[in-house]
Amino acid sequence: MKKFLFFFGFCFFLASVGFAQFSSINNYVTRTWSSADGLPGNSVLDIVQAKDGYLYFGTYECLVKFDGFEFQNLNKYSDSKMDFISARSIFEDSKEFMWVGSNDEGIQKFSRNSVEHISTENGLPNNSVRSFIEDRFGNVWVGTASGVVYITP
Repeated sequence: MKKFLFFFGFCFFLASVGFAQFSSINNYVTRTWSSADGLPGNSVLDIVQAKDGYLYFGTYECLVKFDGFEFQNLNKYSDSKMDFISARSIFEDSKEFMWVGSNDEGIQKFSRNSVEHISTENGLPNNSVRSFIEDRFGNVWVGTASGVVYITP
């Protein structure tokens, strides 16, 4: 009998937690965007909100800049300063440089006034970039498909 009551209580607990999580989404305003709304594809790999307020989405097709109304696609086909197609990982450092890691094209580091390309030709262990993080000294650590490297800006 104790096992039955324990089992029943455990099932009730799981059900109430599941319903609580499901119903909590109703407390928020939600909106979904897809390729029908202007995204270049439905797979979003990374999201960053920059200090200037724009949202940036990393996709297999490009980096997408979103102002809340319109999507602007950024890659080497839409802007001659850019040297990438895909944007697998995105990061904004403390100096407000945007870092874009691609699947096989290395890193594009840019601001309003400058653009820099970092690849295996100048120090990356692999051009497939997975992640970024900045340490307290301003070094940007980069996770690649062949290990970790840090870059001193």
